[in-house]
Amino acid sequence: MKTPAELSKKLAKQWQNSSLRESRILHGENLPIRLPIGKPSPSLVRDDIAALRRHLDLWRNVTIGKIVTKPTTYRTLGQAIDLPTHWEISSTADWVLASNSTIVQNEHATLETILHSSPSAFHPHFVKKRSSWLGKLADDIIKASHLASLLSPNIANGAPLRAIALAGIDTKFIERHRQLIIQLLDIRYHGKVSELGLENFLGAWHDNDHWVLVSDLNNKLLPFSQQRVRTSELLNLDKINVSHILIVENEKCLLQIPEMPDTIAILGCGLNLRWLEHSWLKSRAIAYWGDIDTWGLTMLSNARSYLPTISPLLMSHEIFSLHSKDKAVSEPIPASSDPPLLLNSAEKSLYTHLLHTQRGRLEQEFLPTPTIHEHLIQWVTKSSRKLIL
Repeated sequence: MKTPAELSKKLAKQWQNSSLRESRILHGENLPIRLPIGKPSPSLVRDDIAALRRHLDLWRNVTIGKIVTKPTTYRTLGQAIDLPTHWEISSTADWVLASNSTIVQNEHATLETILHSSPSAFHPHFVKKRSSWLGKLADDIIKASHLASLLSPNIANGAPLRAIALAGIDTKFIERHRQLIIQLLDIRYHGKVSELGLENFLGAWHDNDHWVLVSDLNNKLLPFSQQRVRTSELLNLDKINVSHILIVENEKCLLQIPEMPDTIAILGCGLNLRWLEHSWLKSRAIAYWGDIDTWGLTMLSNARSYLPTISPLLMSHEIFSLHSKDKAVSEPIPASSDPPLLLNSAEKSLYTHLLHTQRGRLEQEFLPTPTIHEHLIQWVTKSSRKLIL
């Protein structure tokens, strides 16, 4: 048989279960909670009637929830007694009170404050991820949630994060709550912020290095076949005899890229393309190959803002039409409702088409390898002639 204190510990432990918290707090599921108390053994009733009375008194004094009883007969007693068999708790509030834990009660009070004043889209995150708000001021969590509901792709327009003035934040607020803001934006944008990085996603200026993968497609230009380097180190590429640089949005496409003379590939840049401003790049043939979706075209536009002569590859309406039937998927959150300014007319038309197509995303790795080889080699051949002329 269990005492109220023993079952309170079990209820307090249940608070640690994120799935139970979510189902009970957000959906009213897994309620009522019905905990078995257990029956005194016949030997205890026979040999220690005082222990039985203490057990009954403990449960009679419980005022939270409902104590279910059942008339029970013991051979050693002259009459049936009402034994407590279950502790039934019908609400989240009673669950928290019945836990008899100051920690659980304080956490629940903080969580209630956050849920009351934050956008509902973030409630599942706050309920399941206690670590995102534990030890922090509820007011700051609420403010971060409202900020995350206002932020959008490229909203910084080249300004530093500190210059973003929304939701009444101070200049260092985003820096102090960076991880939480990323988590909340990932909910809105399906993980895109973690994928691109916060500054890149917001279009904010930053001087932090971004790691990219550099691959030697010639097998003799660099002392390595592939290596991760920081974007600040790409400046050193002007010291090698490379005439062609292929910028690839996703690293996973490396195996689909053919060997090409005098060419290196730089993969995984995302929106971190400011390094394209380096003056030495103007004397090289530079191409950009990204996904055919609104984000890929936005990255192309960004690349063009730093290097207007950059050549887009495999990102046309023709390529999309040829290969989208079986390979295109939906794009949950587009980069913007309007085409980026530096796309040409055909690219803007493609962008608009993708916005209004149910499956408007064709990822790079789903293009046939022969098609990739054909277009990349054609680019190297044509651009080589221009460089010679």
